[in-house]
Amino acid sequence: MNHNAKRLLSFVLLLCLFTALLSVSVFAVEVPEISCELGASMDYTIPLEGGGTATGFEMISGTLPSGVSATLSDGAVKLVGTPGASGDYDCTIRIRTADSSDEYHVRLKITLPEVLPTPTPTPEATPAPTPTPEPTPSPTPVPAPSITKHPTGESVIEGNSAIFIAYADNADTLEWRIQSPDEKTEYNASDIGKYFPGCYAEGYDEDTLILFNIRYEMNGWKARCKFIGDGGTAFTNGAVITVDRGGLNRPSITRDPFVTADSDTLSVTATDPNGGQLHYQWYSSTDNSNANTDRSDVAIAGATSPTFVPPETPGTVYYYCTVWSTRDGQTSSISTSRVAAVTHAVPVTPEPSPTPTPSPSTAPEATAPTNTPAASGSSARRGSSGSQFLLFLMGFLILALIAAAVALVIISRREKELDDEEDEEEEAKPVHKAKVNPVEKSRLEAEKMSAAIHAEALRRTFHADDKPSAPAPEPETSAEEPVMEEQISLDDLDKAEEASAVAAGEFMLDGWYCEKCGTFNRGHNCTACGQEKPKDAVQYVCDRCGWTNPDPDHPPRFCPDCGAPFAAADQK
Repeated sequence: MNHNAKRLLSFVLLLCLFTALLSVSVFAVEVPEISCELGASMDYTIPLEGGGTATGFEMISGTLPSGVSATLSDGAVKLVGTPGASGDYDCTIRIRTADSSDEYHVRLKITLPEVLPTPTPTPEATPAPTPTPEPTPSPTPVPAPSITKHPTGESVIEGNSAIFIAYADNADTLEWRIQSPDEKTEYNASDIGKYFPGCYAEGYDEDTLILFNIRYEMNGWKARCKFIGDGGTAFTNGAVITVDRGGLNRPSITRDPFVTADSDTLSVTATDPNGGQLHYQWYSSTDNSNANTDRSDVAIAGATSPTFVPPETPGTVYYYCTVWSTRDGQTSSISTSRVAAVTHAVPVTPEPSPTPTPSPSTAPEATAPTNTPAASGSSARRGSSGSQFLLFLMGFLILALIAAAVALVIISRREKELDDEEDEEEEAKPVHKAKVNPVEKSRLEAEKMSAAIHAEALRRTFHADDKPSAPAPEPETSAEEPVMEEQISLDDLDKAEEASAVAAGEFMLDGWYCEKCGTFNRGHNCTACGQEKPKDAVQYVCDRCGWTNPDPDHPPRFCPDCGAPFAAADQK
C-alpha cells in the first residue's frame, strides 16, 4: 500500500469519528409540538424515550412562557401552569432516569383564543311587485335539413382508402355512419376500428369522410351521413363499399403476443400465404384496444421484428403488433394481433397525515393541551431534520469508508500483481550474448600474447641485471634433464611480431567481408546472402611457405604462417 493510500484511509477514519461524535452531541429526543391557548390551564407530561421513571431534570437551554414551569411529579416531568403570553417557545430539558440521561427538545405554541364575530342582523326584504307576463310569440317553424348531395359507392383494394362526400342545407352538425349490407347494424364511423381492427376514419364529423386501411370484411357495407339541424334530421343514401383482395393476401397471425412469468419479452408468430417477406410494427396503447380509432396509439420506433422487449414503464401499458407482406413490388393488407398487457409496479409515495380541523363552537373556550399529539404519533420521536441529516451523513461516510478499504485492497493486490509480472518478465528475458567478431577476437588474443611476451622479456632482463658478481653454484643436473636457457626463442619473437601486426590491424584472419551484407566469411560464397567472393582483388601468396591471402581487400604485412613480410614480389 503506497503512502497516498494510507493518508486517504486515515483521513476517512478521522472524518467518520468526528461525525459520530458530532451526531452524539446534537442528537436529542424531539417532543411533539405542544399547542395551548392563552389563559388555558396546561398539564402536559413529557413522554420518556423507551419508558422508565424520571429521577431528576434540568433546563439546558431555552425558556418557557410566563406562568408555565417544569416539575417532577410521580416519576415524570410535567409542564404545568397557565400561559401568560402568546408566541413560540423552544427549550431543551435533560431528564435523568435510573438507566440513562437524555435530552428532550420541547416546542410550545401559545395562541390567542379565537373570537367569533358578533352576528349582524339581516333586514327584512321588501317584496317586489309581480310583473305582468307578456304574451309569448309563436315560434317560426324551422325547416328540416335538405340533402343536396348523396355519397357515391367506392370500389377499393383491401388495405387502401376510400372517400365519401355529402352536403345538406339547414344542418348544423353531421355524423357519418357505417351500415351493414342488410341494413340491420349500424356503427358510428368514429368507432370503425373497434369493429374492423386496423381500419380508421378521418372527417367523420365533416362533409368529407375518409376511410383508411379498409378490410375485406367491409365488402358490401355502406357509408351514409346523418345531418342534424334545428328542424330535425336527415339521412343520405348508403354508398356501397366494394372491397377486392388485390394481388396479395394478408398474413395470418397464428400466435398473438403474450407475457410469460420469467420474461417480459413479447413475440408474435405469423405466416405469409404469398411466400413473400413479412414486415412487423409494434404499437403501444393505453385503452386496451388495437382499433386506434382516435389515432392515439404510438408506433414504437425500431420495434420492427417479431419480438419486442417493453420498457419498464410504471403502471400498465398495452401492446399489439401489425403484420403485412410484400412480394414483387406489391403490398398486402395489414393483420393486427390482439392486445397484450404489461404491468410494472408503481412506486408508492407516502401520503402526509391529515391535519386535524378544530370543530366550531358557539363561544370561545380555552383548551388545555393533552398528552396525545395531533400528527406526530403517540410518543416522542427521535431527532429533528438536522438529526436525520446526520444519520444520513454517518451512513454515507460508513459506505465511503468501506469503499475506500475495498479500493485500497484492490490497489495493493494490483500493485503486487504488477511487481510479480515485472519479475517474471525480467526472469523470462533471454540473455543476449554479444556477437564476437572473429577479427576482433583474434586481435584481442594477439594483444594479450604480445603483452605477455614483452612482460616476460622485461622480467628476464630485470633478473639478469640483479645477478651477483660472484657466479652462483650451478645445480647438479641429471643427464636426462636438459638445461633450459633463459632466452627468448625465435618462435616467440615471430609470434610477438605477428601479434603486434594483428593488434595494429595490418592483416585480417583467413576470410573476407561480404560487400552486400557485411558478413565475415571463409569460403567462396557469403553464408548469409550467398554473394560470391570478389575476384578482381590483388592476391598475396607467400614466396616462403606458399600461404595464400583469403581476403584480397585487406592484405597483411606479414605471412601469418611463417612471419615473412609481404612485398610486391608476393602479388599474384
